[in-house]
Amino acid sequence: MKNKSLYVKFAVLLVYLIPIMAGSAFGNEVETRISEIMKHKLQGIRTEEGVDVQVSKIPDPLKSEFDLYKVNYTKDGKPFGEMTVSVISENDKSYMISGGSVWDIKEGRELQFLWRSLTTRAQIPVDEQHLVLGDNKKCSLPIAVFSDYLCFHCKQFLPAVEDYVSANENMCLYFYDMPLVSLHKNSEYIAKLAIAWREITGKPVPPEIYSQEFKDNKPYIEEWFEDMLAVEKADITAFYKKASSPEIEKKIENDMQLAGKLNVRGTPSLFIDGHQTPASLDQVEIVVEYLSKK
Repeated sequence: MKNKSLYVKFAVLLVYLIPIMAGSAFGNEVETRISEIMKHKLQGIRTEEGVDVQVSKIPDPLKSEFDLYKVNYTKDGKPFGEMTVSVISENDKSYMISGGSVWDIKEGRELQFLWRSLTTRAQIPVDEQHLVLGDNKKCSLPIAVFSDYLCFHCKQFLPAVEDYVSANENMCLYFYDMPLVSLHKNSEYIAKLAIAWREITGKPVPPEIYSQEFKDNKPYIEEWFEDMLAVEKADITAFYKKASSPEIEKKIENDMQLAGKLNVRGTPSLFIDGHQTPASLDQVEIVVEYLSKK
């Protein structure tokens, strides 16, 4: 009888603890996902390395329907910044609101950007002079990207996009130069060399360009191109003459003007059949899936 009483007490205790344990596990999962999303966002706008993100739930003084989480950034063990994000959950879905954007926490999708991507379409003049991958005549899903060869996030994202386009024969990749000279002093120079390379050799710039640690080292940039030109047995003098021509300068100027008309503010900026898409491969796949069904 005594043992039976213990079993009953234990069962009652489990009934009480299980929701608490489940809630704690769910809370930890949300904190983990918020940490991953916020770190991804930080890497998308800054080149800072060694930054850690800690997330903790805090009480809401306004007693709203939202849960509040404090996001603390540290670098080398020292405070690097902080912000507060709100989360609302319904059934098995949780959404985070941060800086005017809405995220599906479980899927890691930035819904605000995707809503805009899927409901608006820009007119981008895709043409042979900007084509770097694919067959322009067979292309049914053009992807246009505005990029800076020295941009940290471009170096991470563009090779993945090139692989993705290469694996889909109905896609083409069009490259538009958007050198951010205020951040990288030689970004316009390398853009001129890249265009000259395409026009002299008839080939796209090798994707290895994104793995180079140029760091605005002009002699190293020139050496890299000259080594490739030597393999192609191309005229280096003609290459530099082409790179310094007014025609190439005008092409970059036109790309920059187009970026301005499209309200493009940073790199990489991606448009799939005119739909501006977040610079993340999983977001690209969502837009491609939607457009394919449409």
